[in-house]
Amino acid sequence: MIADRSFEAGTMPDAARESIHVFHRDALGVPDYSVALTCTYTLEADQWVGVCEQLGTPAFAETLEQVRLELQDAVQLQLNEVERLADVREYLEESEVSIFPVIHAGSTGFAVAAGSSLEYTGTLTHAPPGRCGWVRGRRANHSVFFHKQLPGENRPRFTVIPDKAAPLPNGTLAAILDPKQTGIGRAGLQALLDAR
Repeated sequence: MIADRSFEAGTMPDAARESIHVFHRDALGVPDYSVALTCTYTLEADQWVGVCEQLGTPAFAETLEQVRLELQDAVQLQLNEVERLADVREYLEESEVSIFPVIHAGSTGFAVAAGSSLEYTGTLTHAPPGRCGWVRGRRANHSVFFHKQLPGENRPRFTVIPDKAAPLPNGTLAAILDPKQTGIGRAGLQALLDAR
C-alpha cells in the first residue's frame, strides 16, 4: 500500500518511484527466478504517468494507485509476451535487468510480487501502432502488446501501449517512442503520421 506516509490535507507529492519484484514460474509452475525493476511515477497535468525504467513500459491513470496497478499489469504482459516470442533472458540482459535464481517451490510465466515499497520523490485518443509492420499481441486489463521484427536485428522490438480513450500524456508517449520500447523516436512517429 502507498499510505505509509501522511501528508497535509489536500497535498500529495507529484512524483514517486518504487522497486517491484517480478517472479518467473517454469512450465511446472515453480518459481525459478526473479527480477527487480524500478518504476517511476510523475504527475503530468491531471494524469499520473508511470514508466518501468529498465523496460520502458508505460502506463497512465488518474490516480497514483491506479497507475501503479496498470504499470504492474503492463510489465507482466510485456514480459510474458516477450517470453512467448523470443529469448526472455536475453531480452532482460539487454535491458540490463539482473536475474536472481529462486530456490524453492503455482502457474507459468511472470507475476509481479506483492509488497513493493513506494518512495515519493517529487515536490509538495491515441491510435496504437497497428500499422507499418507492428503486430498486435495479447491484451491485459489496460494495455495491448505489440511486436515487430526489424531488418538487421536479432530479436523483435516490443512495446506495450495503454489502451484507453484518453489522450496519451507526454511522458507515456515518450516512453513508447524510446529505444527501450518501439525505438522509432520523433522522426519515426512523424513518418507514421505522414503515412496516414
